[in-house]
Amino acid sequence: MQSDGKPKILIVDDDEDSAVLVMRMLQLHDLNAVVVNDSTMALKAVDDERPDLVLLDLIMPRIGGAEILLSLREKYSRVELPVVMLTAMDDSSSMANCFSLGANDYLAKPIDSVVAIARISTQLAVSQLYRENLAKKELETLNAMIVTYNHEINNPLSAAMLGLPSDVKNVSQESIDELRASLERIAGIVKKIEHLAHKSVHMDRYSDNTRIVRL
Repeated sequence: MQSDGKPKILIVDDDEDSAVLVMRMLQLHDLNAVVVNDSTMALKAVDDERPDLVLLDLIMPRIGGAEILLSLREKYSRVELPVVMLTAMDDSSSMANCFSLGANDYLAKPIDSVVAIARISTQLAVSQLYRENLAKKELETLNAMIVTYNHEINNPLSAAMLGLPSDVKNVSQESIDELRASLERIAGIVKKIEHLAHKSVHMDRYSDNTRIVRL
């Protein structure tokens, strides 16, 4: 999803005229659209554009839609990146083949704009709900880790405080060693917290509006 809050749709279709018509249809319904006519550039376009959904033509020269779909499914699940196939073959065997390859849905050519927008909107809604639920679960995990770290840091901190002598001249080596061990444990926990804060918290790949915490 782009900074303007509109979902981005990647259209992969070697038929330039057909792709432009689909792009205009999407734009009329307040959706961002990017067109790729060269099937060999489809996977790179997914990485570069980070779309919320892909409209993928089934029959294309050089690399067919089926092969592209299989490659996408090696990296992204159906909910992470919905793929709707575009096909001129509106029969049960073609539909079954699309679904078995990992497609979320299909649209028969020539595309009916009402049907297309309804199906695309459904897939976008399901994907967004998945990301929101994932964010909630991961934030709950983060909160649990913070509570655990807080407990872990309090124990050695208390031990260190109790181990501080009132008279530093009479400090035994054993007390120094115990104090050092407590402080080292505290330092280790602090490093864990720093790592969690600076390296493990980032934005989800496919939603600029949903904060995802990866641990």
